[in-house]
Amino acid sequence: MSPKISFKLAILALTTLLTACGYNQFMTPQGLDANSITVTGQGEIKATPDRFLVRAVASREGNDINQMKQGVDREVAETLALARQLGVEDKHLQATNMSVQPQWEWQPKRKMVGYRVWRDINITTQGLETYAQLLEGMTRIGLSEVHPAGSEISNEEELRQQAMAAAVDNARARAQALATAAGRELGPVLSIQVQGSSPITPYPVMKMAASEAANDSWAAGETRLVQEVLVRFQLD
Repeated sequence: MSPKISFKLAILALTTLLTACGYNQFMTPQGLDANSITVTGQGEIKATPDRFLVRAVASREGNDINQMKQGVDREVAETLALARQLGVEDKHLQATNMSVQPQWEWQPKRKMVGYRVWRDINITTQGLETYAQLLEGMTRIGLSEVHPAGSEISNEEELRQQAMAAAVDNARARAQALATAAGRELGPVLSIQVQGSSPITPYPVMKMAASEAANDSWAAGETRLVQEVLVRFQLD
């Protein structure tokens, strides 16, 4: 028998002996410390969005680019004036420069038939009532496209911290249940790792049975902020 084969057989025999004696616990994370326990915890905070985003497009199609530009600029100016009238700050108003794109007809052969001129408008409003009034005003102005672009929570970081605290409490409750079942005492926290978070934010929607008042015609929905943590506790 060659020395290499003899050495391999010796290593295999030692490994088998250690496994039979229970030393394999050191090869798994669970066996690293018999006096600690690691659990996951989840915390959830619900809140109503109070900041709303709107995206709109002012556009024209035709051949007279100058005339189309004047119409687009007028709609943009009226929209920005409406937003300011509703109390939206300039830092929450954005209107892009004018874009021009040729329009083509492909049948029976490729032929340019005119141009499309447009500008994008992005506005962030504070409060559901202002948001509803803005959307209705933009519709009256005649913008070619008006899209709800999502909602936000102004104090999201504060709420996220509350969700993390709730996640740690949830982890402690789980660890306590496991420790009690095992006949051990739950000790102090040894480590905490933030696993992730998942905000679920709805779009504001118009109620099906809406009254005439703008602030009664829309529902902001509810946002869930979910936070997960991995907590390691000492076992006494």
